[in-house]
Amino acid sequence: MHANTVDNRLERIAELTAVHPRSTRGIQLFGAALAVRRSLS
Repeated sequence: MHANTVDNRLERIAELTAVHPRSTRGIQLFGAALAVRRSLS
């Protein structure tokens, strides 16, 4: 995947969630969300 694609997707995630995935808080929140999602499967 091209680096610009990753940047664009991260920016879109920030727009949709109001959480910046590059921030420490964002990394923690998205990590917790992934852990919850995995535990429900």
